[in-house]
Amino acid sequence: MQGELMGDSDVVTVEQEAPAVEGMLELSDEELIENTRAGSIAAFEELWQRHSVFGLVESRAESADDTDGVNTEAWTHILHQISDGVETHTAFRPYLYSAVQEAATDYTPSPDSPETRMAQAFSTLPARWQEVLWYRTVEKMAPDDVVLLTGIAPDAIDATQSRARKGLTTAWLNTNAQHAEEGSTCQWVREHSRAFIKKTLPQHDVDAVEKHLASCPECRSILATATAMGSQAPKMLLSAMAGAAGGAALTHYLGTNGPVVINEDPLPESVIGSFFALSSPSAPPTPPPIDTEAEEPTIPAEQLPSTYTEQEHKRRRKGAFWIALLIALALIGAIVAVAIVGSRNTPTPAPATSNQPSPTQTVSASPVPSVTPSPSLSEEPSEEPSAEPTEEPTEEPTEAAPQPTQAAPQPTRQATRPATQAAPPPAPPANTNPVASITNIYTNGGISYPQIVGTSAPGDTIRVTINGATTTTTADARGNWSVTVTSPSGNQTVTASAGLNPAPVTSSFYLAPPPAVSVSTTAQGIGLTINGVGNAPVQITIDGNTQVVKLNPSGSFFSMLPSLSHGPHTVSARYFDGRPGPGGGTITVNV
Repeated sequence: MQGELMGDSDVVTVEQEAPAVEGMLELSDEELIENTRAGSIAAFEELWQRHSVFGLVESRAESADDTDGVNTEAWTHILHQISDGVETHTAFRPYLYSAVQEAATDYTPSPDSPETRMAQAFSTLPARWQEVLWYRTVEKMAPDDVVLLTGIAPDAIDATQSRARKGLTTAWLNTNAQHAEEGSTCQWVREHSRAFIKKTLPQHDVDAVEKHLASCPECRSILATATAMGSQAPKMLLSAMAGAAGGAALTHYLGTNGPVVINEDPLPESVIGSFFALSSPSAPPTPPPIDTEAEEPTIPAEQLPSTYTEQEHKRRRKGAFWIALLIALALIGAIVAVAIVGSRNTPTPAPATSNQPSPTQTVSASPVPSVTPSPSLSEEPSEEPSAEPTEEPTEEPTEAAPQPTQAAPQPTRQATRPATQAAPPPAPPANTNPVASITNIYTNGGISYPQIVGTSAPGDTIRVTINGATTTTTADARGNWSVTVTSPSGNQTVTASAGLNPAPVTSSFYLAPPPAVSVSTTAQGIGLTINGVGNAPVQITIDGNTQVVKLNPSGSFFSMLPSLSHGPHTVSARYFDGRPGPGGGTITVNV
């Protein structure tokens, strides 16, 4: 029992670490499949590390007795399919779910259920459409992760998802039309439902469809699913590919852990043996190049209603918006610059003196009344009165006036120059390194010491602190890191920070109190009682000898102690589900 628990926990919680395979991290699933078919075990191991955790979740839902065996059998079957060239590339994750389900139960889906029809419609789509629909719509995967698994350009993910959803709607209606009785009204309505939804049917056909839908619940349900494809397809596809039990288990697991959980464990020995049995050890073939320029299958025009045109218009509108914004910012900057330069170059007017002629006096002395008086023309009238016999008044203004006009602006410039030319200190450069993140904390329901899992820059040093105690670890080549720490019971807070960008992040978790241990004397001997969390595995230690037992649903366990020699004996208990958890309850028994 103990070994089984430890095996399950190691796979799901990704405790073991393995070195990254050079050259395989950046390949898409399709490229990994082609390299596997060409004889690369490293490519198949990368597929295993990307997807095997979810195969294990599916196998647990289908077969609780031998989860590892079922998962391994499914992967061996997939390896044979790839090597024989039987496997046609689709989205790999749903292909794995179907293989696990078949290995566990020899399950054969109902040939005429809505889920089966949805799976048939899904299988008619191009492989890239299947991948993007599954990973983005069913498993809610982030676009960057979809790029890694599919090799599709990041800016094409949204457009491909939109086309794939419209294509699935058409395929769903066509598949249901094929299941209708030949020549029946149901078949006619389903064949014209796409045009009915797009409102391109003639009015008399619209009336006929509406009349039929009023009396046919099945066609009404099919049309409702097509109309709400975005919300209906994920649930139906997951149930079709993984079964009812597997779909529920995967939904719960995805909601708790997310769609990307890397399993660093190596391939099982049995799968490795199957690989080398299928491969030629003397001269392994060279992996063929992947044709990334291959065109997708031609799709009927009704499945692509102006999609490419709409996307092109969106790109142009977006480009025009940014160009207009940049022009506006440039104009604002130019206006501000001109205003600043103008404020610096404007001279301060000289103070008026009794010897300096005022504008009014200049106008009255000017022989040309049509010229508008201004301070810049104040020197022109001084040339005409120079013929007058009085020389002293002419010399006094010419010598006295320049003194205030030359001396006055100088203190003004010296006082204002530091204020206008002073620049604010430059801002420190922004830290572009990623902050450490805590993506999950695994405690197995509060009975295991926490395994904190997160991301950061590859190779970065991570510091994890709980209750003042700090543990250090290093992010792997993918930027993932994990650390298992001890912690007291109750509600706890954990803080993580990276070395390259030390901004801290916090998260919280809960650990159950340690199991309580008590003994009692009965007529048969000494009885041992343990109380704790219901259905939790507990490791009992008696004088250094350990055994793992399971508490009943109400959280208790009772057993008679084995024959013990006379004297004191130490008995303790702690939670143990592959990883140790809170322990305590150590008592001494005197026999």
